[in-house]
Amino acid sequence: MRSRIDTRTRSGCERAESYAPIGAMRRFQSEILTLWPSVLEARSDRVPGLPEAVGRLKLAVRAWAGERALECQGHLNRWELMIDEPTLRAGVLRMRGGNRFPLHDHPESLSVSLVISGSVIAGGFGRPTGSGTGRTVQLVAVGRRLLRAGEISLVLPEHGNAHDLSALTDTVLLEVTVSRNLRGSRFWYFPLARRADRNSHLAAIALRQNAAAGG
Repeated sequence: MRSRIDTRTRSGCERAESYAPIGAMRRFQSEILTLWPSVLEARSDRVPGLPEAVGRLKLAVRAWAGERALECQGHLNRWELMIDEPTLRAGVLRMRGGNRFPLHDHPESLSVSLVISGSVIAGGFGRPTGSGTGRTVQLVAVGRRLLRAGEISLVLPEHGNAHDLSALTDTVLLEVTVSRNLRGSRFWYFPLARRADRNSHLAAIALRQNAAAGG
């Protein structure tokens, strides 16, 4: 059963900003923007300097998670925004087991999902064919991974940028997204079938975020 993700920045828990590894995320932002020309065209994480930058962020988050109890009983299915800037967006996503975060993209962005606790399946799709809000597009599946605590999913601008998350258990993730410009619009994709066909193609209706929100 699906549940809507609450996008408010506060919950009954401590505010996310008060326990986030802000310094580590800003260092990661600086490193990724330095590598940006190579990152923008990459189709794998084999960009010189990228695995090291991701590894440093992962270590910082692991240390932070070890010091803080991030589980907030009764406050799952919630997105807690920590940083919202033109080139860096970060927050904590809490998902109840059995729920799914819908298929969406982060155009011309690099995004890292770090599992703090729980387990989740991360699915990735290539750049869709067709364009325009309200139109049917075709997406090609490029991978599906089971992630457990301490593991990451890396979304690149040109590879696996459209993605979704399916929580197997109650799960907490830290999401960090870096881009030259995060103020552009993104799309949400609503599949016309439950899964991709035998050729890993998935037909979906694309809705621009501001159109879906009515703004």
